Amino acid sequence: MIERAPAGRRLARVLSSTPLSPRATLVRFQVDGAYSYAAGQFVQVQFGAGPEAYYSFASAPDRSRPAEFELCVATFERPELTRALEAAENVTISEPLGGVPFSIDDSPLWLFGIGTGVAPLRAIIQARSNRLQGVSLIVGHKDSQNSLFHGEFEELLKQGLDYRPFVSQELGQWQFGRGRIQEEARRLLSEAAPSLAQARAVVVGNQAMVGSIAALLTSAGLTSSQIHQEGY
Repeated sequence: MIERAPAGRRLARVLSSTPLSPRATLVRFQVDGAYSYAAGQFVQVQFGAGPEAYYSFASAPDRSRPAEFELCVATFERPELTRALEAAENVTISEPLGGVPFSIDDSPLWLFGIGTGVAPLRAIIQARSNRLQGVSLIVGHKDSQNSLFHGEFEELLKQGLDYRPFVSQELGQWQFGRGRIQEEARRLLSEAAPSLAQARAVVVGNQAMVGSIAALLTSAGLTSSQIHQEGY
């Protein structure tokens, strides 16, 4: 159990950990003292004596709980991390890092993500609150069992969120899209041709997916200043 954070780091307590899928867990932390971050930023985290890792904030700042935040932690085949979360061990964290270089209140706002890359998109959607008109969320997962935050996003359809989830290996019933999100990106660009100059895009996921989506956006006419990329 960590009792003191090293110089330049902060101490955070694990308040809760909630399995989201067989591969990922949503973890809520509380930081000692004030902690200010923005949706779209990320943080460096060290669980106990384990290696440091980077995680995007999966929740927007909450004024009623300013020292708390959530991260989506990939726990698949990481028993040591699962044990640390179950024991609610303290962790050390950096100050918030990075960020989206344009206003997330811009519209149209296109959010592309796969796997745990959906986490920062969730934070951005939360930060927009009830202003979801003009926001398109296109996400891809292995199957419905691993479709992170699906029920939460589905509820936001009522508030105007353009939610387009896809699964690539689903064998059971699934009423949404199947396949990879690149084809849906092409459809979105075709639909939105008149508003391309105003569009902003956030793309998060593995390097191959991020590169392919960014290339599609660029070929359609978006500039680098309109696209924020986070690859891992």
